[in-house]
Parts: sequence; C-alpha cells; structure tokens
Amino acid sequence: MECRLDWFGRMMRRCRHLVTGPVGPFAIATAVVLSFALGQPERLVPPYRPEVGAHFACKLIRVLDGDTIDLDCPGGLTRVRLWGMDAPEQGQHPWGRQASQALLALLEQREVSLRVRDRDRYGRTVAQVFSSAGDVALAMLRAGAASLRTRYVRDPAYRQALAEARAGRLGIWSVPGWHQQPWVWRRYNPRGPRADATRHRTERG
Repeated sequence: MECRLDWFGRMMRRCRHLVTGPVGPFAIATAVVLSFALGQPERLVPPYRPEVGAHFACKLIRVLDGDTIDLDCPGGLTRVRLWGMDAPEQGQHPWGRQASQALLALLEQREVSLRVRDRDRYGRTVAQVFSSAGDVALAMLRAGAASLRTRYVRDPAYRQALAEARAGRLGIWSVPGWHQQPWVWRRYNPRGPRADATRHRTERG
C-alpha cells in the first residue's frame, strides 16, 4: 500500500498544473483509478490447490493453452493442467494455437468437473477434466489436438485414442515434427520465470 501511495504521489506532483485548471477534477479521478488498477499485480498461479483424489465441479475462467486452464472452484481459483495428454506449446506455430482453440471448443459450456490426480512442479493441479463432451483429454487425443506420453499414462482408452488419431493422420499427426512431442520441444525451449505472464490466453467473456 505504501508503494502504491508513493507512486500516486509522484504522479500527482507531475500533474499538479492540471489540478488547478478546468479539467482538475477529472485528472484527480483518473489518477486514483489508475493508481489502484496498476497497483494490482497479476496472480500468475491461483492460490487454491485441492487435495489429490478430490472430485468436484468448477466453472471455466480462461484457457491458457492447449492443456492448461484456470477454473473457479468451490475452494477458490485454481490452475489446472489436464491429465492424460500433452498439447503443443504456443511457440509451436500453428499447432499450439489450434490446440487452444480445440480445448476451448470442448469447454464451450464452461461447466466442468474435476478428478484431481497430482500436482506438478509449477504448482498446478493435475486433473482429469470432464465437460458436456465427456473426458476432455480423451476428446483432444481423438481429434489429434494433443499427444500422450505413454510412459506416464497407461489407460488403454487413452492409448487407443492416440493410436486412432495417428493412424488417421488427424491434427498434429498430419505433418511430422516436434509438435507431436511437445515435451521434447520444451527441453530445448525452457520457459522463463515469468512465462505464465506472457503466454497466449484465450479468454471467455
């Protein structure tokens, strides 16, 4: 709060000549609004981290990329990494953006349910996500919008969906490349400490 007031004071001293003029009241009101708007830091990772094994309903806030979403859950805001799939990153053009759009389409109704499976090293909740379209990760695999690390996911339904998409050359399987193995691409393109603040975001109003 002290830092915000210091910034506000500096701005007011620079604009003192406006305060005594005909636009003075407007200048003051604008300064107050800006001081509070700019003084609020973005929460890169929402604070609520549910326990592994929890199962509950949430509402979609935004899609951050092809396998990460922000949700409004009963316990608060939570960032979720979808379990059972791995989508191309936003830097893997155009595959990353296409994966985001595919995920958004599957979450069109905005109401989802979660089954929490784990928590990753970035503090994100790793969970199975279900919408009106059913198991979202399974649908992404079937559409060829995401890949799968079979060493971590042994569910036969997921493996079958992956095999069918590859055989049909759907989505990412239509053209060879590292977009088919986003975990390898990330190894050579590590995220910076503020990567979440600059990643592409697909908002829903």
